[in-house]
Amino acid sequence: MDESAAEFHYRVPWRTASRLLGQHASQAKGAGHEFRGHARFLDAPDGRRLDLRASLRDPHEALLVRVFDQRSAVTVMVVADVSASIAYAGTHRRLDVLADFTAACARSAWRTGDRFGFVACDQRVRRELYQPPNRIAGAGARLASALRNLDATPGAPTALCDVIAWVPNRPALIFLVSDFFLPPELIRRTLAPLNRHAIVPVVLEDRTEWDPSLRFGLVRLRDPESGDTQTVFWRPALRRRLQRAFDTRRARIAKLLRDLGLRPLWMRGGFDAEQVTRYFHG
Repeated sequence: MDESAAEFHYRVPWRTASRLLGQHASQAKGAGHEFRGHARFLDAPDGRRLDLRASLRDPHEALLVRVFDQRSAVTVMVVADVSASIAYAGTHRRLDVLADFTAACARSAWRTGDRFGFVACDQRVRRELYQPPNRIAGAGARLASALRNLDATPGAPTALCDVIAWVPNRPALIFLVSDFFLPPELIRRTLAPLNRHAIVPVVLEDRTEWDPSLRFGLVRLRDPESGDTQTVFWRPALRRRLQRAFDTRRARIAKLLRDLGLRPLWMRGGFDAEQVTRYFHG
């Protein structure tokens, strides 16, 4: 296990049906602390939970026991876009941010008693990076190391549309991590089949994308997805136009996700575990 990884706290918006013990509200009856009600002793024969006062008040003169809700585990998945633009390096390298997020998510799930899984996609599902959901203590460190050394390939991450086959059937908490330089239709086709899950779109951004340090003169711009480059004369008017374009793009992403019933987590710059916790508990 990566002891240096940060941790964050998350929650899911449903009562899990899992029978595995954990930290989340559950539909299962068991050894928890949330009082559900009473049951007849014959239906729940546990002498430790016998409630004599309730039994004496029962009009049917039945022996009653207290019934509690069990705290249960959930599955947490990271679905990562690892297409070429994720290799962008500004104030922070996006692959490093993705690696930090993955390590923190794995450690947080392990500490909470949940299962953690990982799927990475570009134009195919990267099988060598696939991590089926489990409670292996070193999963996050291994994945983070592989992501930092990943060779990203050009092209849109079209395999995201196939990710439904790689996640659990039962409801899970899924973080979709991408820079979201994606066609709107690809975003819809990715997210629509996942509607039974709790989805958190994690949008990776870097200020240098729309506010380069250069203020005047010739500059070479490179499209990280295609690899194409273009030399432009950088000036304040062009900087303002680029800023407006990014503001418009951000608003479109927010509206698209809002229309799908989702709230994005904007990760601008490096990974911040406290920001993730505030997203769930703020």
